[in-house]
Amino acid sequence: MIAGWGINSAMIIVAAAMFFSRGITASQLETAQATLTPREGVMGKKYKNAGI
Repeated sequence: MIAGWGINSAMIIVAAAMFFSRGITASQLETAQATLTPREGVMGKKYKNAGI
């Protein structure tokens, strides 16, 4: 569980840093998802389609 917590925390920190560095304000989850989707890359799409 600690490894999962670490991975989830890292994803949140990276996403927050990306939003902050670009001056993006995402007040809704849909806005955040639409902003992050083009940046997730090929592997992110594979994992999303696999249900991971």
